Amino acid sequence: MAKQIPRQEKAGAGATTPLAAETQGKIIEHLWWLKKNGYKELTIELRGRLLETLVKRGANLLDPETVKGTIAKMNCKEGTKAQYVIAYGIFAWNRGIVWSAPRYKQIDKLPFIPTEAEIDQLIAACQLKTAVLLQMLKETAMRIGEAWQLKWTDIDFERNVIRLNLPEKGSKARIFNVSSKLTGMLNRLPKKSEKIFGYLKLEYKKANFRTTRKRIATRLQNPIFWRM
Repeated sequence: MAKQIPRQEKAGAGATTPLAAETQGKIIEHLWWLKKNGYKELTIELRGRLLETLVKRGANLLDPETVKGTIAKMNCKEGTKAQYVIAYGIFAWNRGIVWSAPRYKQIDKLPFIPTEAEIDQLIAACQLKTAVLLQMLKETAMRIGEAWQLKWTDIDFERNVIRLNLPEKGSKARIFNVSSKLTGMLNRLPKKSEKIFGYLKLEYKKANFRTTRKRIATRLQNPIFWRM
């Protein structure tokens, strides 16, 4: 008789079932496997969050059919569901779990591009660290993960130059000429760590930014900020 795969059970507030603990351990093992195989930190964090969300929504990662059902019931875009499929597909392959991936496609849409005045207005309304990050993204067009990993040694304040030595997604290292305004803003940041933006996880900064954006949109009565 085939071994029955245990289902997750509901527990009281604060309780942890043996299956929940076992599942969390398998996620941690999987994230360590990703790290050993050269995946970027931000990718590892994203995959971990996606797997944890599946578990919180009722999926048993050892039972691919419950994963498919959980993803199908999610109220989110097809592209987001495709990300869950990719994250679980790698987990399943790593654990030797046979699964037939459901078909969800990323829908290509033209990006929303705010005006420069709207971008500047948003930057000016943010706290210093967030404002510096946004100004850097505006002037260099580097990925947010790339900017988040920058170190103070990557900044040439005398020449107004930023060197990107840790590019993402197969890109090459790059050098950016930036404004004296940006280097001036950088100089105002406290130099408490090797990294410019410290060691806080990027996801926390993103959550903080979403809160700030919501506050600004409400205060200025401009719904355009919801899309930025």
